[in-house]
Amino acid sequence: MSYPARHTMRLRVMTYNILMGGLGPHGMDRTDSLCAVIESVRPDILALQECNGFFPEERGALRLFEERLGLIGVLGRCDSKLHLAMLARPDLDLRLECHTGAPMRHGGLHVSVAVPGGRLPLVTMHLNPFVGLGRRLERDQPGHGGGEGPARRAGIGVQHRLDGVPSHAVAALDA
Repeated sequence: MSYPARHTMRLRVMTYNILMGGLGPHGMDRTDSLCAVIESVRPDILALQECNGFFPEERGALRLFEERLGLIGVLGRCDSKLHLAMLARPDLDLRLECHTGAPMRHGGLHVSVAVPGGRLPLVTMHLNPFVGLGRRLERDQPGHGGGEGPARRAGIGVQHRLDGVPSHAVAALDA
């Protein structure tokens, strides 16, 4: 019996809630220190939450992160202004699939990247930081107009326990 060849690719994925777009007290810009943390991990794919100031009509900070990290990014606009971003190595052909804001407190962003054998769906969500039940409800939220939200559209079931997750945390893993 013969089996199809398996395609493998090692990717380092990082998620980082950068807290208020990387601006500290009194408007202090923390971009350099945030990028230093990210550079120490050297992610192939980076999900950022609380990206206020990242759109061109705001501060345009996405471009700063792209240039500093050598990654290409896409943005998901959130009604709360705490936008989402996903960045990846240029050779991964990052593609925006969908994003959602309301009725979520913040939002969700679904992208895909090119990997051997097809495209890999990725989702980042900025869930309700105050109520565990709220996080569970948002996780399964449909998108705008009743369509599929980012997690449902990507076919990703979020099974992690969401109570007690720190609201501002850095996580990195090799997938």
